Amino acid sequence: MKAVFLASALVVVAGWCTPAAMRAQSAASNDAAPPIAVSTPVNDPASNTGNDPVDSPVKGSNEFEVWSSAGGAVPINGSIAPITEWNLGARYGRVLTDAHGPSLLNGRFEYSFDVVPAFLVFQHEGGHNATVYGGGFDPFAVKWDFRTRRHITPFFEISGGGLFTTDPVPPLGTTFNFTASVALGAHVMRGRHAVSVDVRWFHISNAHIIHYDPGINAVQVRVGFGLFTHPK
Repeated sequence: MKAVFLASALVVVAGWCTPAAMRAQSAASNDAAPPIAVSTPVNDPASNTGNDPVDSPVKGSNEFEVWSSAGGAVPINGSIAPITEWNLGARYGRVLTDAHGPSLLNGRFEYSFDVVPAFLVFQHEGGHNATVYGGGFDPFAVKWDFRTRRHITPFFEISGGGLFTTDPVPPLGTTFNFTASVALGAHVMRGRHAVSVDVRWFHISNAHIIHYDPGINAVQVRVGFGLFTHPK
């Protein structure tokens, strides 16, 4: 009987100790192996990958565009009005940087220049309306192409250049004037092709080459058709 009792006691003790040992071993294993951290990609708005539409301008893109604009002069600080303008030009531009800047200002820097083979000025001189023909160039045109996730790319532009005309503009002025403009608009992308629309302030002045320099300040609307090439 004593042997049977001792055997029974050993079975009970073994049954109680085995789960406890397994629990202790499991706890030790959990302590020794820290949980594996799973990293989540962070969307950096200033980065240049992952969130741009395939057809949006990127660093290295070339812009080719034909555009036309028209507008009317407004009397500001003694400037000449009414005068109406129409012009036709062609543009080459290149996106020089990746996306930079915070939040809504995030975008890319583009340098462009324009050739303007046709520039018409409709002005009043000598008691009658006259049409003055001319042409010009804008060697300095800088744009900030705002970065978006849609097929519309807003932009802000500052440009400057020169204008040659067949008659003085304005009347009693000079046949060569400097030009400057500030524009806010957008590219509507369709694949590589783009339609651009902007509203711009356009200034004509001879920079006091002669004493008479009233200047012309106009508000213009420009529409362009072009394309952006993409780097390989």
